[in-house]
Amino acid sequence: REVIEESPDQEMEELRRQLQRPIRVRYVKGTVERIEAEKDEPDWSVNFKRGPLNMLQITRNPKNSEILDKDAREATSNVAFDKSRERLFRIMEPDVSGECETQYHIRDSQQEQNVQVVTKTKDF
Repeated sequence: REVIEESPDQEMEELRRQLQRPIRVRYVKGTVERIEAEKDEPDWSVNFKRGPLNMLQITRNPKNSEILDKDAREATSNVAFDKSRERLFRIMEPDVSGECETQYHIRDSQQEQNVQVVTKTKDF
């Protein structure tokens, strides 16, 4: 049996070639619903591209969530939690690694009007 070893340069070129291939993404209301790639693209390449796409997934109005109280999160805070301008909630969210508990903190920007700041924290 003949063993053919690729040089590191050849391996890097193949890696680069696969990662430069385009994929099609269906992104609806903050959710990556589908990722389409060419049939001959290796699974590792598609999964590598799936990682950054899952970071773009944002749940803004969850159906099954645990609403959290801001004051419970910050023991020293005495400021009232205005739920109309700020939301803090925790949900189970699907991503490339399976279902993960994810906490969201959504609030209005203090620097710009009509802009919200979203902080997403995943518990892997």
